[in-house]
Parts: sequence; C-alpha cells; structure tokens
Amino acid sequence: DAVAKVRELYKSKGYYNTTVNAKIGQTEGGNAEVRFEIQEGKKITIEQIGFQGNKSFSADELEDVIQTGTYAWWISWLTGSGILRMDVLHQDMERITAFYHNHGYLDAKVGEPEVAHQDNGLSITFPVEEGQRYRLGTVDIRGDLIKDKTEMLRTLKIRDEEYLNRQTMREDIVRLTDLYAEQGYAYTEINPRINKAPTGNRIDL
Repeated sequence: DAVAKVRELYKSKGYYNTTVNAKIGQTEGGNAEVRFEIQEGKKITIEQIGFQGNKSFSADELEDVIQTGTYAWWISWLTGSGILRMDVLHQDMERITAFYHNHGYLDAKVGEPEVAHQDNGLSITFPVEEGQRYRLGTVDIRGDLIKDKTEMLRTLKIRDEEYLNRQTMREDIVRLTDLYAEQGYAYTEINPRINKAPTGNRIDL
C-alpha cells in the first residue's frame, strides 16, 4: 500500500515513469528495516490537447470548457496545469457533454479521452459525437397551477433561448420550485418532459 501511495504521489506531480520498490531487511538489533528505493525518471507533462469529431465548436472553445490544460512554465508551477489527473480528465468529459447539452445538442456524447505518450510529453484527444442540434419549440406548463398559466410562463427564462439549454431549464425548475415554496408547498415536484417533434430538429417542453 505504501509503495502504491508513493507512486501516486509522483504521478500527481507529473512523474509517470517513477519506479518504487520496498525492501525489507534487518538491523543489528534484530528489528525490521524497510527501505524504499525510488527512481524518479523524467517529469512528463501535457503538451497537446485535441478534439476529434467537433464541427460546431472549435478546439479553442472546447478547451476553455475543461480544467485540464497544457504545460506552460510561467504559470503551471502555480496552477498545476499540464499535469495529468485522471479524475479531472473524467470530469472534463462531463463538462464538454454539459456544454453541448446547453447549446441544443441533446444527443452529444464524449468518449473516453485517448492519452498518448510522445517524445516531448503527453497528448490527449477527446472523441466527440455532436449529434443533432435541437431548436426550442413550444413551452407549456401543466398540472397543479397556483397562478395563472400565462403569468407562470413569463417567469421561465428558457423561453428566451433559441436552442434547448439544459442549464437554463434546471434554473427554471428551481425558480418554479421556489415559487411554490413561497406559497407553502414544500414538496412540489416539477418534472420536465422533453418531446422531440416528429419532423424537424425541434424540442417541445
């Protein structure tokens, strides 16, 4: 366990080729002695980030969405950018997916990033399937209404969006939930129903 933790520590600092071995010996007094032998190797940083399959957004736009960054000596010492962290990389997959969903690409998928070891460092490629882009169609409210429907519809920011935006939709759900809570309904459930129109790339909500 200790060997694994030492390796992970080195990886978190960009040393991916570090070897760690533990040897158990015995002192003159008969006590056990553990010696860790470490070969650090060369520090390997992220030198290139790319995207495959993106057509609607440029690589620069998508790179602004993610937390993983390439190495730059003048800032990486402070921010830690350029160091590969798999947990952050998987979070970046979700960040890119959410970015597409917030711009009308409801079917967008981001695959497992491909990490390649090149001569000058690491190269990361995010595979992207954009899918169709859906415009926002009709927006309606049904169920137990505590105010006039027209008045409630006016509170929804999603109606100002040209394309379906999941983030705006979630914010509208919170806005409606707060409206009901103010009237004493603490357990109100609001469930969005997203219906794809039979023809055309349109979503009715």
